[in-house]
Amino acid sequence: MALRRRDILLALAFAPLAGLSAQESRIELAAIPVQSAAGEILLSDLAGAAPAIVHFWATWCAACRAELPELEAFAARLDALGLRDRLIVVSVDRFDFSRVADFLRADLGLRLETVQDANGAVGPAFALFGYPSTVLLDAGRRVVARYPGAIAWTDPEMADRLIAHVQGADTPSDQ
Repeated sequence: MALRRRDILLALAFAPLAGLSAQESRIELAAIPVQSAAGEILLSDLAGAAPAIVHFWATWCAACRAELPELEAFAARLDALGLRDRLIVVSVDRFDFSRVADFLRADLGLRLETVQDANGAVGPAFALFGYPSTVLLDAGRRVVARYPGAIAWTDPEMADRLIAHVQGADTPSDQ
């Protein structure tokens, strides 16, 4: 049976999710502007030189809204360990940052810190195919794991794996 064009395009689209590359190329965080409460900054300003977790979400995403309270609890756990700066939460919404911040606080009752994609660069840069999505970066800014979809942030095994990652432990690349 001959492959149809649609089948080929789907295979190519989902190839990064299949773990075809054990070590992906370096993400140029300095080329990705984000909006914060203080104004526009670069994603590299937030990431530092240590392993990081970058989580992408949107206000219109039902799975994202359901996941955010657990993400906030995980962020508090990182904060208690002095590692909160290793979690970068990025909204991909296209409206003003103030609306994103208001949504978190007023609609969801959360105090979770987030930044917002300033120009639509995060999707292509991180090869994202949907939201929520979480990417683990090593200290060299290479993607070492991808978690498409919601994560059970308060599950002890998952939380321990993520904390070990930001502490510098090796993270499996087949996620």
